[in-house]
Amino acid sequence: MNLEANTFDTFKVEPSLMTVFEQSHTWDELIQHLVDSYVMETDKKAVSAFYDRDYIAERLKGLETELSLECRITLNGEERWVRNVIIRGEIEDSEYAMIFLRDITEAKVESARHLQMAADNASMEQLIQSIVRLVDRFVVCDLENDRYESYNLNGQMIYKPLGFYHDFQMQVLEKYKTLEPLEAIDILIAPDNIRKKLKSENDIYKFEYCSLDEKTYKIASYIPLEWKNGKLEKVLLASMDVTQEKKAEIESRQALKEAYRSAENANCAKTEFLSNMSHVLLCLDWLYLIDAAEVDKKGCINLCI
Repeated sequence: MNLEANTFDTFKVEPSLMTVFEQSHTWDELIQHLVDSYVMETDKKAVSAFYDRDYIAERLKGLETELSLECRITLNGEERWVRNVIIRGEIEDSEYAMIFLRDITEAKVESARHLQMAADNASMEQLIQSIVRLVDRFVVCDLENDRYESYNLNGQMIYKPLGFYHDFQMQVLEKYKTLEPLEAIDILIAPDNIRKKLKSENDIYKFEYCSLDEKTYKIASYIPLEWKNGKLEKVLLASMDVTQEKKAEIESRQALKEAYRSAENANCAKTEFLSNMSHVLLCLDWLYLIDAAEVDKKGCINLCI
């Protein structure tokens, strides 16, 4: 998408949306059609603001290289959740940006199911049984007494089975990290921060982290277990391996960047070609004028322009 020219090119479009893309001549028209026809009423205003060209240009001027927004749309008669992602062009001071959408409906449904189960204390055991199939390990953390117990479900044991929670924090820090814009992982798993994020029994605190070499990606989910006088004392930490999904997403982004670079190179080649052609045409015009000019006896050329 060209922010200044208000134009766009498409690389891959959902077939049911193709008509809207073909009928839209500018980026602003395209967004207006998509918002009017597909975005749910409660999300229309946020999506329109998110895709505003001035907003995108302003946000991507700074340190941010990527913007994202989740919204609900109606597609083929079904309500779907999508994540809208805008990536800044890689060329410095580029007026271009790349946009892609990812369907996250299934992930949202699974998250909502877990939230609903967590809201009912009687269903906590069932919740644990269900996430056992998804997670590779979980840890019972006693924040009040600085203790933990680790249970390994898949793969090798990477943490000591039990000990002080502050030692567990150090073990995590030695093996894993978070990526920007998240804070450092030791801050995220600190007891004070966990209590800050978990205000009620219905809350779930989640964040993504990865191995130090960025070859393994996981999602940590903290769930309240015990309260005393309104203070959170114990939590359940479930760790889910999402390496395959993350790599697929990274590959998709890389493919988009490659397509973007190809488009930019093609645009530069087109510009150079047109520039060369204009020079050739100018030379031909001058040659024509010289040929048609009246040459006097002294060999002078009188050009009438």
